Amino acid sequence: MDLRLLETTPFANVISFSGSLDIAGVQEIEMEFTRMTATDKSVIIDMSDVSFIASLGLRMLLSSAKRLDSGGFKMVLLNPQDSIASVLNIAGLDTIIPIVDDLDAALKKVQS
Repeated sequence: MDLRLLETTPFANVISFSGSLDIAGVQEIEMEFTRMTATDKSVIIDMSDVSFIASLGLRMLLSSAKRLDSGGFKMVLLNPQDSIASVLNIAGLDTIIPIVDDLDAALKKVQS
């Protein structure tokens, strides 16, 4: 699993995930992801290169989104593959974390 900070805007950090958010993938990035989301900005996560997500990956996203929300910030998921979007929808995460298809829409979500 690869985690990178792509961009920093006045409103949000844009982070990308690449690989599998399975047990090994989450263990590999969780501490760094927690550090990257413990800021005074919203977070946009580019999910376009995520090929698999397990329940542990869902939990990591949900706990970070809740922590951001408690500080008045948002998390937005950007451009997940259809299979990943389906899992997010089935798990109900799309009702908690907005899912959008392009960066402009994501930036508008974090600014609203």
